[in-house]
Amino acid sequence: MDATVKRPIDPGQTLDGRFQIIRLLGKGGVGEVFEVLDLGTHRRRALKVLQHQFTTDLTTVEEFKREAAARGIADNHPAIIDVFTIGVLGDGRPFILMELLGGEDFEKFSSKLPGHRLPLNEAIAAVLVAADAVGAAHEKGLLHCDLKPSNIFRIGPEDYRVLDFGMARLLGTLTPDTGGTPAFSAPEQWIPYGQRTPRTDVFG
Repeated sequence: MDATVKRPIDPGQTLDGRFQIIRLLGKGGVGEVFEVLDLGTHRRRALKVLQHQFTTDLTTVEEFKREAAARGIADNHPAIIDVFTIGVLGDGRPFILMELLGGEDFEKFSSKLPGHRLPLNEAIAAVLVAADAVGAAHEKGLLHCDLKPSNIFRIGPEDYRVLDFGMARLLGTLTPDTGGTPAFSAPEQWIPYGQRTPRTDVFG
């Protein structure tokens, strides 16, 4: 089937004649991530799409576009997920086409472990990879601003990726908006026009 699909997006549907939906991988506050077959390359990818009800919310649309742009700046590091295409579907929803990863984020992974705690050696390894990845982003002038277990993806031992640049900011940019994930957000993220620096990511 090839049609302009609004909601819901179901397995088997084809979006814009380009992306055949295989399954839903996850759903966040404003976006959905699907495993898709890219009909142009015949490869399986991850497609993140803004949920239809948010397409008229200009602030949310801009944040989604900012995530796409941030990924484009930061994706030169092996621990930052590759982005292949960004664009807008025929029904007006922006999308990001990314590499498809096998595994799960650290929040889900640790929830299955005794006491919900990671082994120390793996926790250290993951933090070192994440620090190196965001350090590379900092060198490009980009702050992640939302480092937390659910945004570090575990493919296997010593193989990790940093996800979700939806809260990313350019270094030195002062904006009136505040927010983040309270347990992992630096104090300056809750101050309008707060000065966010690389230490903001270190705090996370």
